[in-house]
Amino acid sequence: MFNAKINIEKYSQELTSVIEKFNKYLQKINSKHYKIHQKIKKVAQSEHDHHHLDVFQSQMLLNKYKYLKKCEKLISFVERNNILLANNQMMNLNSLWEHESLHLHRINFFYFDEPKKPNHVLKNIETVIKHEKTTVIMGKTGSGKSTLTQIMNGLIKPQTGYLENGNFFLFANKDNYYLSELKSKFGLVFQFPDYQLFSNNIAEEILAGPVNLKLVQKNNYAYALQYLKMVHLPEDLLNRSPFQLSAGQKRRLALASILANQVETLILDEPNVGLDPEGVTWLKQMIEQLKTMEKRRVIIVSHDIDFVLEVADEIKYLDNGRIVYEGNPFDLFNNKELVSKLGIEIPSVIKMQNALAEKGMKLDNLHNRSIKELAMSISRSIGQK
Repeated sequence: MFNAKINIEKYSQELTSVIEKFNKYLQKINSKHYKIHQKIKKVAQSEHDHHHLDVFQSQMLLNKYKYLKKCEKLISFVERNNILLANNQMMNLNSLWEHESLHLHRINFFYFDEPKKPNHVLKNIETVIKHEKTTVIMGKTGSGKSTLTQIMNGLIKPQTGYLENGNFFLFANKDNYYLSELKSKFGLVFQFPDYQLFSNNIAEEILAGPVNLKLVQKNNYAYALQYLKMVHLPEDLLNRSPFQLSAGQKRRLALASILANQVETLILDEPNVGLDPEGVTWLKQMIEQLKTMEKRRVIIVSHDIDFVLEVADEIKYLDNGRIVYEGNPFDLFNNKELVSKLGIEIPSVIKMQNALAEKGMKLDNLHNRSIKELAMSISRSIGQK
Protein backbone atom coordinates (compact mmCIF):
# COMPACT_ATOMS: atom_id res chain seq x y z
CA MET A 1 0.00 0.00 0.00
CA PHE A 2 1.11 3.62 -0.65
CA ASN A 3 3.56 2.55 -3.35
CA ALA A 4 1.71 3.49 -6.54
CA LYS A 5 3.87 3.77 -9.65
CA ILE A 6 3.14 3.73 -13.38
CA ASN A 7 5.24 1.24 -15.33
CA ILE A 8 6.58 3.14 -18.36
CA GLU A 9 7.27 -0.09 -20.28
CA LYS A 10 3.56 -0.95 -20.43
CA TYR A 11 2.55 2.16 -22.35
CA SER A 12 3.17 4.00 -25.61
CA GLN A 13 6.48 5.86 -25.91
CA GLU A 14 4.49 9.01 -26.67
CA LEU A 15 3.40 9.00 -23.03
CA THR A 16 6.90 8.60 -21.55
CA SER A 17 7.40 12.24 -20.53
CA VAL A 18 3.90 12.43 -19.03
CA ILE A 19 4.44 9.20 -17.06
CA GLU A 20 7.77 10.45 -15.69
CA LYS A 21 6.06 13.60 -14.36
CA PHE A 22 3.16 11.58 -12.98
CA ASN A 23 5.51 9.16 -11.19
CA LYS A 24 7.23 12.08 -9.43
CA TYR A 25 3.84 13.32 -8.31
CA LEU A 26 2.84 9.80 -7.24
CA GLN A 27 5.95 9.62 -5.05
CA LYS A 28 4.75 12.71 -3.20
CA ILE A 29 1.24 11.25 -2.85
CA ASN A 30 2.70 7.96 -1.58
CA SER A 31 4.85 9.73 0.99
CA LYS A 32 2.09 12.06 2.20
CA HIS A 33 -0.54 9.39 2.73
CA TYR A 34 1.93 6.92 4.24
CA LYS A 35 2.86 9.54 6.86
CA ILE A 36 -0.83 10.17 7.58
CA HIS A 37 -1.40 6.41 7.95
CA GLN A 38 1.56 6.02 10.33
CA LYS A 39 0.45 9.00 12.40
CA ILE A 40 -3.07 7.63 12.85
CA LYS A 41 -1.66 4.17 13.60
CA LYS A 42 0.71 5.56 16.24
CA VAL A 43 -2.09 7.44 18.00
CA ALA A 44 -4.31 4.34 17.82
CA GLN A 45 -1.61 2.15 19.40
CA SER A 46 -1.12 4.59 22.27
CA GLU A 47 -4.86 4.95 22.85
CA HIS A 48 -5.91 2.98 25.93
CA ASP A 49 -9.64 3.39 25.36
CA HIS A 50 -10.47 0.61 22.89
CA HIS A 51 -13.92 2.10 22.36
CA HIS A 52 -12.26 4.57 19.99
CA LEU A 53 -10.58 1.86 17.92
CA ASP A 54 -13.29 1.94 15.24
CA VAL A 55 -12.75 5.70 14.89
CA PHE A 56 -9.06 5.19 14.07
CA GLN A 57 -9.89 2.38 11.66
CA SER A 58 -12.32 4.69 9.86
CA GLN A 59 -9.67 7.42 9.69
CA MET A 60 -7.14 5.02 8.16
CA LEU A 61 -9.69 3.74 5.66
CA LEU A 62 -10.67 7.30 4.72
CA ASN A 63 -6.99 8.08 4.15
CA LYS A 64 -6.76 5.00 1.90
CA TYR A 65 -9.88 6.09 -0.01
CA LYS A 66 -8.47 9.58 -0.65
CA TYR A 67 -5.13 8.08 -1.66
CA LEU A 68 -6.67 5.73 -4.22
CA LYS A 69 -8.83 8.51 -5.68
CA LYS A 70 -5.79 10.76 -6.20
CA CYS A 71 -3.76 7.96 -7.78
CA GLU A 72 -6.69 7.00 -10.01
CA LYS A 73 -6.77 10.39 -11.73
CA LEU A 74 -3.19 9.93 -12.90
CA ILE A 75 -3.21 6.21 -13.67
CA SER A 76 -6.49 6.20 -15.59
CA PHE A 77 -5.40 9.26 -17.60
CA VAL A 78 -2.40 7.26 -18.84
CA GLU A 79 -4.43 4.10 -19.45
CA ARG A 80 -7.15 5.90 -21.37
CA ASN A 81 -4.75 7.86 -23.58
CA ASN A 82 -2.67 4.75 -24.22
CA ILE A 83 -5.82 3.04 -25.51
CA LEU A 84 -6.70 6.00 -27.73
CA LEU A 85 -3.17 6.14 -29.16
CA ALA A 86 -3.29 2.42 -29.93
CA ASN A 87 -6.62 2.66 -31.74
CA ASN A 88 -7.78 5.97 -33.20
CA GLN A 89 -11.29 4.68 -33.89
CA MET A 90 -11.85 4.49 -30.16
CA MET A 91 -12.40 8.23 -30.07
CA ASN A 92 -15.95 7.02 -30.57
CA LEU A 93 -16.47 4.19 -28.11
CA ASN A 94 -20.14 3.63 -28.82
CA SER A 95 -21.32 0.42 -30.55
CA LEU A 96 -17.90 -1.20 -30.19
CA TRP A 97 -19.02 -3.90 -27.77
CA GLU A 98 -17.89 -7.28 -29.08
CA HIS A 99 -18.64 -10.88 -28.17
CA GLU A 100 -15.47 -11.21 -26.13
CA SER A 101 -14.40 -11.68 -22.54
CA LEU A 102 -15.24 -8.94 -20.04
CA HIS A 103 -12.14 -7.63 -18.25
CA LEU A 104 -12.29 -5.82 -14.91
CA HIS A 105 -9.16 -3.83 -14.10
CA ARG A 106 -8.17 -2.36 -10.69
CA ILE A 107 -11.75 -2.20 -9.43
CA ASN A 108 -12.09 -0.64 -5.98
CA PHE A 109 -15.43 0.26 -4.45
CA PHE A 110 -16.18 2.14 -1.23
CA TYR A 111 -19.50 3.08 0.27
CA PHE A 112 -20.07 5.44 3.18
CA ASP A 113 -22.31 4.58 6.14
CA GLU A 114 -21.98 8.24 7.04
CA PRO A 115 -19.61 11.06 6.01
CA LYS A 116 -15.94 10.21 6.58
CA LYS A 117 -16.76 6.58 7.45
CA PRO A 118 -16.03 4.50 4.34
CA ASN A 119 -16.36 0.76 3.89
CA HIS A 120 -13.94 -0.85 1.42
CA VAL A 121 -16.22 -3.39 -0.27
CA LEU A 122 -14.17 -4.41 -3.33
CA LYS A 123 -10.38 -4.35 -3.17
CA ASN A 124 -8.35 -4.08 -6.36
CA ILE A 125 -10.39 -6.60 -8.35
CA GLU A 126 -8.57 -7.80 -11.47
CA THR A 127 -10.41 -10.56 -13.31
CA VAL A 128 -11.91 -11.82 -16.59
CA ILE A 129 -15.50 -13.01 -17.14
CA LYS A 130 -15.37 -15.28 -20.18
CA HIS A 131 -17.87 -15.17 -23.04
CA GLU A 132 -20.14 -18.19 -23.65
CA LYS A 133 -19.30 -19.54 -20.19
CA THR A 134 -21.21 -19.90 -16.94
CA THR A 135 -19.33 -18.09 -14.18
CA VAL A 136 -20.48 -18.53 -10.59
CA ILE A 137 -19.59 -15.89 -8.01
CA MET A 138 -19.43 -17.30 -4.50
CA GLY A 139 -18.62 -15.90 -1.08
CA LYS A 140 -20.07 -15.33 2.34
CA THR A 141 -22.62 -12.61 3.06
CA GLY A 142 -20.93 -9.21 2.82
CA SER A 143 -18.01 -10.43 0.71
CA GLY A 144 -18.90 -8.08 -2.20
CA LYS A 145 -20.72 -10.43 -4.60
CA SER A 146 -23.76 -8.22 -5.23
CA THR A 147 -21.61 -5.09 -5.52
CA LEU A 148 -19.44 -6.75 -8.16
CA THR A 149 -22.44 -7.78 -10.28
CA GLN A 150 -23.96 -4.29 -9.97
CA ILE A 151 -20.72 -2.77 -11.29
CA MET A 152 -20.76 -5.15 -14.26
CA ASN A 153 -24.37 -4.22 -14.89
CA GLY A 154 -23.65 -0.47 -14.74
CA LEU A 155 -25.96 0.07 -11.76
CA ILE A 156 -23.13 1.54 -9.67
CA LYS A 157 -19.70 2.98 -10.49
CA PRO A 158 -16.45 1.93 -8.80
CA GLN A 159 -14.08 4.58 -7.48
CA THR A 160 -11.12 3.21 -9.43
CA GLY A 161 -10.40 1.09 -12.50
CA TYR A 162 -12.26 0.32 -15.70
CA LEU A 163 -14.25 -2.31 -17.58
CA GLU A 164 -13.11 -3.58 -20.98
CA ASN A 165 -14.95 -5.68 -23.55
CA GLY A 166 -13.57 -5.75 -27.08
CA ASN A 167 -13.23 -2.07 -28.01
CA PHE A 168 -15.68 -0.95 -25.33
CA PHE A 169 -14.15 0.77 -22.30
CA LEU A 170 -15.82 2.26 -19.24
CA PHE A 171 -13.62 4.28 -16.85
CA ALA A 172 -14.51 4.88 -13.21
CA ASN A 173 -13.55 8.54 -13.06
CA LYS A 174 -15.07 9.71 -16.35
CA ASP A 175 -18.53 10.90 -17.31
CA ASN A 176 -19.63 7.73 -19.00
CA TYR A 177 -21.71 8.61 -22.04
CA TYR A 178 -21.79 4.91 -22.92
CA LEU A 179 -23.26 3.64 -19.65
CA SER A 180 -26.57 2.93 -21.39
CA GLU A 181 -24.63 0.79 -23.89
CA LEU A 182 -23.31 -1.31 -21.01
CA LYS A 183 -26.71 -1.60 -19.34
CA SER A 184 -28.32 -2.81 -22.56
CA LYS A 185 -25.85 -5.71 -22.69
CA PHE A 186 -26.51 -6.98 -19.17
CA GLY A 187 -29.67 -8.29 -17.56
CA LEU A 188 -29.96 -8.86 -13.82
CA VAL A 189 -32.58 -11.18 -12.33
CA PHE A 190 -32.93 -10.46 -8.61
CA GLN A 191 -33.07 -13.14 -5.93
CA PHE A 192 -36.57 -11.95 -5.05
CA PRO A 193 -38.55 -11.49 -8.30
CA ASP A 194 -41.16 -9.26 -6.61
CA TYR A 195 -38.52 -6.52 -6.61
CA GLN A 196 -38.56 -6.30 -10.42
CA LEU A 197 -42.19 -7.02 -11.29
CA PHE A 198 -44.33 -3.91 -11.57
CA SER A 199 -46.72 -4.08 -14.57
CA ASN A 200 -50.48 -4.64 -14.57
CA ASN A 201 -50.28 -7.85 -16.56
CA ILE A 202 -47.70 -10.35 -17.74
CA ALA A 203 -47.68 -9.19 -21.37
CA GLU A 204 -46.85 -5.63 -20.28
CA GLU A 205 -44.19 -6.98 -17.92
CA ILE A 206 -42.36 -8.80 -20.70
CA LEU A 207 -42.72 -5.94 -23.19
CA ALA A 208 -41.73 -3.07 -20.86
CA GLY A 209 -37.98 -3.41 -21.46
CA PRO A 210 -38.04 -4.19 -25.20
CA VAL A 211 -40.39 -1.24 -25.88
CA ASN A 212 -38.15 1.09 -23.87
CA LEU A 213 -35.09 -0.18 -25.78
CA LYS A 214 -37.02 0.25 -29.05
CA LEU A 215 -36.66 -3.41 -29.93
CA VAL A 216 -40.40 -3.86 -30.58
CA GLN A 217 -43.60 -1.84 -30.82
CA LYS A 218 -46.00 -1.54 -27.92
CA ASN A 219 -48.64 -4.32 -27.67
CA ASN A 220 -46.54 -6.80 -29.66
CA TYR A 221 -48.12 -9.78 -27.92
CA ALA A 222 -46.52 -12.29 -30.29
CA TYR A 223 -43.12 -11.14 -29.01
CA ALA A 224 -44.25 -11.45 -25.39
CA LEU A 225 -45.64 -14.92 -26.06
CA GLN A 226 -42.31 -16.02 -27.54
CA TYR A 227 -40.51 -15.35 -24.24
CA LEU A 228 -43.36 -16.69 -22.14
CA LYS A 229 -42.95 -20.02 -23.95
CA MET A 230 -39.18 -19.87 -23.54
CA VAL A 231 -39.55 -20.03 -19.75
CA HIS A 232 -42.30 -22.70 -19.98
CA LEU A 233 -45.21 -20.59 -18.74
CA PRO A 234 -48.68 -21.22 -20.26
CA GLU A 235 -50.05 -18.86 -22.93
CA ASP A 236 -53.23 -18.11 -20.99
CA LEU A 237 -51.20 -16.20 -18.39
CA LEU A 238 -50.51 -13.23 -20.70
CA ASN A 239 -53.35 -11.09 -19.36
CA ARG A 240 -52.99 -12.13 -15.74
CA SER A 241 -51.38 -9.98 -13.04
CA PRO A 242 -47.78 -10.98 -12.22
CA PHE A 243 -48.69 -10.91 -8.55
CA GLN A 244 -51.18 -13.76 -8.97
CA LEU A 245 -48.36 -16.15 -9.84
CA SER A 246 -46.62 -18.60 -7.54
CA ALA A 247 -43.07 -17.87 -6.34
CA GLY A 248 -41.59 -20.21 -8.95
CA GLN A 249 -43.72 -18.72 -11.75
CA LYS A 250 -42.67 -15.20 -10.73
CA ARG A 251 -39.03 -16.23 -11.02
CA ARG A 252 -39.66 -17.57 -14.53
CA LEU A 253 -41.48 -14.37 -15.50
CA ALA A 254 -38.64 -12.20 -14.18
CA LEU A 255 -36.23 -14.22 -16.31
CA ALA A 256 -38.49 -13.89 -19.38
CA SER A 257 -38.72 -10.10 -18.95
CA ILE A 258 -34.90 -9.84 -18.93
CA LEU A 259 -34.34 -12.25 -21.83
CA ALA A 260 -36.83 -10.24 -23.89
CA ASN A 261 -34.36 -7.33 -23.74
CA GLN A 262 -31.99 -9.47 -25.85
CA VAL A 263 -29.16 -9.05 -23.36
CA GLU A 264 -25.79 -10.62 -24.08
CA THR A 265 -25.00 -11.37 -20.45
CA LEU A 266 -27.48 -12.72 -17.92
CA ILE A 267 -26.81 -12.26 -14.20
CA LEU A 268 -28.84 -14.55 -11.92
CA ASP A 269 -28.91 -13.92 -8.17
CA GLU A 270 -29.66 -17.17 -6.27
CA PRO A 271 -31.76 -18.40 -9.23
CA ASN A 272 -32.82 -21.78 -7.84
CA VAL A 273 -34.27 -20.42 -4.60
CA GLY A 274 -38.03 -21.04 -4.49
CA LEU A 275 -38.03 -23.51 -7.38
CA ASP A 276 -39.31 -27.06 -7.02
CA PRO A 277 -37.13 -29.95 -8.34
CA GLU A 278 -38.83 -29.75 -11.74
CA GLY A 279 -38.16 -26.02 -11.85
CA VAL A 280 -34.49 -26.50 -10.94
CA THR A 281 -34.11 -29.07 -13.74
CA TRP A 282 -35.68 -26.61 -16.17
CA LEU A 283 -33.37 -23.82 -14.93
CA LYS A 284 -30.23 -25.91 -15.50
CA GLN A 285 -31.40 -26.77 -19.02
CA MET A 286 -32.14 -23.08 -19.69
CA ILE A 287 -28.66 -22.02 -18.52
CA GLU A 288 -27.05 -24.62 -20.80
CA GLN A 289 -29.20 -23.48 -23.74
CA LEU A 290 -28.34 -19.81 -23.22
CA LYS A 291 -24.64 -20.63 -23.10
CA THR A 292 -24.28 -23.17 -25.90
CA MET A 293 -27.09 -22.43 -28.37
CA GLU A 294 -27.64 -18.70 -27.91
CA LYS A 295 -23.96 -17.91 -27.20
CA ARG A 296 -24.68 -15.80 -24.13
CA ARG A 297 -22.60 -15.29 -21.03
CA VAL A 298 -24.23 -16.39 -17.77
CA ILE A 299 -23.13 -15.09 -14.36
CA ILE A 300 -24.66 -16.67 -11.27
CA VAL A 301 -24.47 -15.66 -7.62
CA SER A 302 -25.21 -18.69 -5.46
CA HIS A 303 -24.58 -20.33 -2.08
CA ASP A 304 -26.00 -23.69 -3.20
CA ILE A 305 -22.85 -25.75 -3.72
CA ASP A 306 -24.60 -28.75 -5.31
CA PHE A 307 -26.27 -26.46 -7.85
CA VAL A 308 -22.98 -24.62 -8.41
CA LEU A 309 -21.12 -27.85 -9.18
CA GLU A 310 -23.72 -28.76 -11.81
CA VAL A 311 -23.72 -25.47 -13.74
CA ALA A 312 -20.35 -23.72 -13.21
CA ASP A 313 -17.64 -23.59 -15.85
CA GLU A 314 -15.67 -21.29 -13.58
CA ILE A 315 -15.97 -20.13 -9.98
CA LYS A 316 -14.79 -16.81 -8.60
CA TYR A 317 -14.76 -16.90 -4.80
CA LEU A 318 -14.84 -13.58 -2.96
CA ASP A 319 -13.57 -13.19 0.57
CA ASN A 320 -13.54 -9.81 2.29
CA GLY A 321 -13.72 -7.95 -1.03
CA ARG A 322 -10.95 -9.87 -2.78
CA ILE A 323 -11.04 -12.72 -5.28
CA VAL A 324 -9.20 -15.50 -3.46
CA TYR A 325 -9.94 -18.26 -5.98
CA GLU A 326 -10.82 -18.39 -9.65
CA GLY A 327 -10.87 -21.57 -11.65
CA ASN A 328 -12.94 -24.67 -12.31
CA PRO A 329 -15.19 -26.03 -9.53
CA PHE A 330 -13.37 -29.36 -9.14
CA ASP A 331 -10.03 -27.71 -8.36
CA LEU A 332 -11.76 -25.67 -5.65
CA PHE A 333 -13.83 -28.39 -4.00
CA ASN A 334 -10.97 -30.91 -4.09
CA ASN A 335 -8.56 -28.46 -2.46
CA LYS A 336 -9.02 -29.52 1.17
CA GLU A 337 -6.76 -26.79 2.57
CA LEU A 338 -8.55 -23.96 0.74
CA VAL A 339 -12.02 -25.39 1.41
CA SER A 340 -11.20 -25.57 5.12
CA LYS A 341 -9.72 -22.06 5.18
CA LEU A 342 -12.75 -20.50 3.46
CA GLY A 343 -15.28 -22.59 5.38
CA ILE A 344 -16.86 -24.01 2.23
CA GLU A 345 -18.99 -27.14 2.37
CA ILE A 346 -18.08 -29.86 -0.13
CA PRO A 347 -20.80 -30.82 -2.67
CA SER A 348 -22.63 -34.11 -2.04
CA VAL A 349 -21.31 -35.71 -5.25
CA ILE A 350 -17.68 -35.08 -4.34
CA LYS A 351 -18.27 -36.30 -0.77
CA MET A 352 -19.66 -39.56 -2.15
CA GLN A 353 -16.78 -39.90 -4.64
CA ASN A 354 -14.28 -39.44 -1.82
CA ALA A 355 -16.07 -42.02 0.33
CA LEU A 356 -16.05 -44.53 -2.54
CA ALA A 357 -12.35 -43.87 -3.16
CA GLU A 358 -11.61 -44.63 0.50
CA LYS A 359 -13.41 -47.97 0.04
CA GLY A 360 -11.12 -48.74 -2.89
CA MET A 361 -13.51 -48.09 -5.79
CA LYS A 362 -11.89 -46.59 -8.88
CA LEU A 363 -14.24 -44.50 -11.01
CA ASP A 364 -13.69 -43.81 -14.71
CA ASN A 365 -14.79 -40.19 -14.23
CA LEU A 366 -13.75 -38.00 -11.30
CA HIS A 367 -15.52 -34.91 -12.69
CA ASN A 368 -19.10 -35.99 -12.03
CA ARG A 369 -21.36 -33.00 -11.51
CA SER A 370 -24.57 -34.72 -10.36
CA ILE A 371 -25.77 -37.82 -8.53
CA LYS A 372 -27.03 -39.14 -11.87
CA GLU A 373 -23.58 -38.80 -13.47
CA LEU A 374 -21.96 -40.42 -10.43
CA ALA A 375 -24.40 -43.35 -10.58
CA MET A 376 -23.56 -43.91 -14.26
CA SER A 377 -19.84 -43.79 -13.46
CA ILE A 378 -20.31 -46.35 -10.66
CA SER A 379 -22.31 -48.59 -13.01
CA ARG A 380 -19.55 -48.48 -15.64
CA SER A 381 -16.87 -49.20 -13.05
CA ILE A 382 -18.78 -52.23 -11.74
CA GLY A 383 -19.39 -53.48 -15.30
CA GLN A 384 -15.67 -53.38 -16.06
CA LYS A 385 -14.82 -55.74 -13.22
